[in-house]
Amino acid sequence: MLIYLAALYLHPSVLIPSGKGKYPLLKYNNHTFTYKVLSGTGVLWHCSKRTRTGCKAFIKSLPESWDIIKTVYDEHSHLPRSCLTTNTGDGVLIPSGKGKHPLLMYKNQTYTYKVMSSSGVLWHCSRRMRTGCKAFIRSLPDRIDVIKTVYDTHCHTPKLVYKYDPNMI
Repeated sequence: MLIYLAALYLHPSVLIPSGKGKYPLLKYNNHTFTYKVLSGTGVLWHCSKRTRTGCKAFIKSLPESWDIIKTVYDEHSHLPRSCLTTNTGDGVLIPSGKGKHPLLMYKNQTYTYKVMSSSGVLWHCSRRMRTGCKAFIRSLPDRIDVIKTVYDTHCHTPKLVYKYDPNMI
């Protein structure tokens, strides 16, 4: 069992809005934690994936300053959610050859169009069905090649995609 004291922390913690409830999420070391209970000795946070994966990781923070950590049990039963937010047109749309929607290529990985909503387009890793890969991208609703959010932790190597150049013939 690994329990660290606050003086040994190498990663800063950040409070971020959850979008679901009245309490924020606590982000620490690329993992998020949900508010569990406030007591006189501090706030208890459980790993956000506790219900789905049974992860036992937790954090205790100060009662008056929720982002200052006292204790961490940081042994997760899953990989960290390394989300990054960009607002650059990193995505490249390529014809899929199978349906009406193109594929989106980002960092040599391809993504399949899943659904459009008012917040943008959701793209899943194109190898999701074969490998169970959980990687996804959200792009802008009006410019689907402009990436908003990326979760690009893949469980497989990139698929080889060849670019056709008619000048090579």
